[in-house]
Amino acid sequence: MARSTWHGPGGSMGLGAGILRKREIRLPDGCPGPLRVHMRKDILMPMSASTAMAARLGRLGALPEDLLEEVFADATEMHPTPPGNLVDEGGPPFTCLVTEGLVRVVVSSPDGRQATIRYAAPGALLGVSSLFDDQRIIVSGVPLRASTVVMLRPNLLRDLAMRELLVAACLMGELADRVFEYQAELLGSTFASLRQKVARHLLQMAIPLEGSGRLIAPVTQGQLADAVGSSREVVVRILRDLREAELVETGRDGIVLAEPERLIEEGQHGMS
Repeated sequence: MARSTWHGPGGSMGLGAGILRKREIRLPDGCPGPLRVHMRKDILMPMSASTAMAARLGRLGALPEDLLEEVFADATEMHPTPPGNLVDEGGPPFTCLVTEGLVRVVVSSPDGRQATIRYAAPGALLGVSSLFDDQRIIVSGVPLRASTVVMLRPNLLRDLAMRELLVAACLMGELADRVFEYQAELLGSTFASLRQKVARHLLQMAIPLEGSGRLIAPVTQGQLADAVGSSREVVVRILRDLREAELVETGRDGIVLAEPERLIEEGQHGMS
């Protein structure tokens, strides 16, 4: 897993020194904006140019530049790839920002079974709840494709939240998002339509398709029907509809998730 360090405020690499590059961050709905954030090119490096241009800050994008500078002080960029884990269950507190790729957050039972509780796309913050509790984490982060995450310093971020109202409000907004998301997950697992259940089960079972950068659910149509509690004929019709929508591709080795982000939306539609 590749790593590189983002240098923090002050010193030769600080945001306040040198020529600043202006870029506009698109804020989430409901946030004041537009916000113009000044960033020096070299503070984003050694991120790839494509990542730097497309970096998604999520809720952090609502912070002014001086606070952004402090939030990212001495942050470390990591590039987890399947099948390794980004974070492991039982580890110390952490907080990170996903800027590329897709990370599945799972909980595990003592006998090794897993349940997905979240999919983290670019702009997602992970581990915020661990900032305010000394318990070790109970989830694992599994990259579903080659990803880029920025590991923030938990102690620094917690201290910032204690003295900066905007940072505290940003983190509270993130925690509120998680509460509503988990409520929607409970609602979805209980009252989802059969089409939604198929989409969710495909995502649950997805693994990287070797050598392609894509995801595949190694399951037969009959096994999928058993998993969602329906007949094979009904599931075949649902898969045909998903295939026509270019969300999946069916094959001998399983079901390829052609558009996993859209499939996530399909599984959550009407549940939030």
